[in-house]
This record gives sequence, C-alpha cells and structure tokens, in this order.
Amino acid sequence: MHEYSIARSLVEVVCEEARRAGAVRVNYVEARVGVMTMVDAWLLQEAWVIACEGTTCEGSALVVEKCPVWMTCRGCGHRESEDVWPGHCPVCGGADGRVSGGDELDLTRMDVDINGGSATDDLLSVAAATRT
Repeated sequence: MHEYSIARSLVEVVCEEARRAGAVRVNYVEARVGVMTMVDAWLLQEAWVIACEGTTCEGSALVVEKCPVWMTCRGCGHRESEDVWPGHCPVCGGADGRVSGGDELDLTRMDVDINGGSATDDLLSVAAATRT
C-alpha cells in the first residue's frame, strides 16, 4: 500500500508549510491525483488520517480531486478526456493525438487556523516537492 508512504510525505510538506505560516492547526488539505499514478483516493484518505496522528494535521480532512488523462488533437487542438476519446478527433477526424496529464500528485491548497482565525493558502508552489 504505497498510499501510506505518499500520505506521510504529504503530511510532512503540509506540516512544514503550516509551521512557516504560524498555523496552530490544519483544517483541510486539497490535492490533485492523476489516474495514471495508480493511487486509490479512498486509501489515500484513510492513510492520511493515520499519517496525521500527533501532528498539526491531526483531525484534518484530505480532499482529493482525480485528474484524467487528456488527449489533444495535433491537427485542430481539440482536447478531451482520454476515457471518451473515440480513437480519432471528434472535431476534425484526425488520428494523431497527444497524451497529457493523469500523472499529477500535487498539493493545491490548505486551510489552517492561525491564532484563532482561519486562513487558506495556495500550495501550488510546493507541489513539486510532493512528486514521487
């Protein structure tokens, strides 16, 4: 179950960012997970709960956005999710498509308590640190 090691890494990054922000508690964290990573979102959320024990993330929620694989037609630029791509471009009929996405594993946002108040920070800047 590699979800636990991923969850531990995510918790470490979030706790460090929370510390830098002066946060006393993390309320929730949002992450983007590509379908090609083979990470099970439910297992990652379960592992998150365990990995958070004893940290400023304890009790926080992990919200996971699943990211699809995209096909982009090289002829006309039409972009569509790979799971509905019919094998050719539905707009121009071209058969030459470029595959992109689906490999995301990014922290995107966290909501924290700072001195009794709440603040939401964009975490895209630390997303690269969570890539596996």
